[in-house]
Amino acid sequence: MGWVTGSGIDGTQAPKGGAYNPFDPITDDYQPQQGAGGRHWERDIELHYIVQSGPAKDLSLQLSHVTHRASSAQAGDDTDRIYVVIEYPTNWGRFERLR
Repeated sequence: MGWVTGSGIDGTQAPKGGAYNPFDPITDDYQPQQGAGGRHWERDIELHYIVQSGPAKDLSLQLSHVTHRASSAQAGDDTDRIYVVIEYPTNWGRFERLR
């Protein structure tokens, strides 16, 4: 499980020309994408299991949940995501060039 939080974020000072302060040809100036006084937090929870034996040996199952919340100064959407990852190793052998 992971947790991160931030406050007092001043996006108006982002480097000019970067992703958070791009140049706008219409106004002929740089336009910060975030304001001052921003706050945000994110929580990540992950469950992971690998089958130890039997026909499904080494099958990997992973469930992740990500939640992100931000103030309007952060210019980002609130996010809730769930990921399911299933991995099963295979042994394809050596591929040979077709002739």
